Amino acid sequence: AGAASAAAGGAAVAEKRAAVVEAFRHSWQGYRDHAWGRDEYQPVSRRPKADWIGMGLTVVDALSTLKLMGLDAELAEAVAWVKANLSVGRALSRPVSFFETTIRCLAGLLSAHELTGDPALLASAEEVGAALFAAFASPSGMPYAQINLHTGKGSVASWTRGNVLLAEVGTVQLEFYKLAQLTGKHDYFDKAAAVFATLDARHTGKAPLATEGGGRLWPLYISPASGELVGSTVSFGAMGDSFYEYLLKAYLLVGRAEPSYLKMYRDVVR
Repeated sequence: AGAASAAAGGAAVAEKRAAVVEAFRHSWQGYRDHAWGRDEYQPVSRRPKADWIGMGLTVVDALSTLKLMGLDAELAEAVAWVKANLSVGRALSRPVSFFETTIRCLAGLLSAHELTGDPALLASAEEVGAALFAAFASPSGMPYAQINLHTGKGSVASWTRGNVLLAEVGTVQLEFYKLAQLTGKHDYFDKAAAVFATLDARHTGKAPLATEGGGRLWPLYISPASGELVGSTVSFGAMGDSFYEYLLKAYLLVGRAEPSYLKMYRDVVR
């Protein structure tokens, strides 16, 4: 009975897995047919949305998924598109989101390189990463929220009153740490790591952002001029969530060699 139950369970898992892959394949084909090379696809109208970064984000962001799902033909076509078309020169001429470009384009290229071993994907990642790196040129080292990938000029959104967001500055470390590891260029690591160090050092450890038991939370806004924490609005949702997630992931990525990341994460949990 046990063996039969296990076999049935295995069959059910395989069936579910196949259904997920088929659903992805269906979605991918719609994008492939109607919005190939564009950032986003609108499946109801079957039209691309207006690009907001300009570097084929759906293609790049899906590379690792294609690999993991075993969609080898689709992956080969997507990689071919990247090799033929992806460059910083393709980006929009206006400022684009540093955070979104990092977690989608840079991360997509890095993960695809690690999964496939294709050196061309790493070369593309380095080109994109080098252009994004200019965002760290604020007086405090906090990356600007927006970056013009053609000129290297950073800026912040008007609605944040001159500040940058916690998630924007604290959710790029994995990508720049990995880029440093793969290229041997330590500046990528140093600049991204300095953001965590500044956020740690600037926290006063006082209420309302701290508890008597040593718990700490970080506010949503940070000054790019000074690195000071601004206000006391906290969120585990939009604009703050992924910073807390990246603390633990960064600790693991550096081989548990930076205890301050784990301490910050544990302070949050408290």
